[in-house]
Amino acid sequence: MVVANTAVEMGLDMLGYADVSKIGGQATPSARKLKQALLSYPEGRAEILLASLFLEMQNATSLDDVRKVIPNYERLVDTTAAAI
Repeated sequence: MVVANTAVEMGLDMLGYADVSKIGGQATPSARKLKQALLSYPEGRAEILLASLFLEMQNATSLDDVRKVIPNYERLVDTTAAAI
């Protein structure tokens, strides 16, 4: 078992990334995987979203790429909050 020390590492762990200490080279989670994590760990929503945005930023070619996905995250948070 890997001990997560930071909010990003905790979020990555909740998203199911095996090696949370690995920086870079990790794919952005799919909407389905993100939704499953948000529903499975409602107490860790902030960490999960932070980790997802961290991965978005690592994989983006520009800040505009990240800005484009923010509305998707907002809708997902609203949807999962209503289901909890």
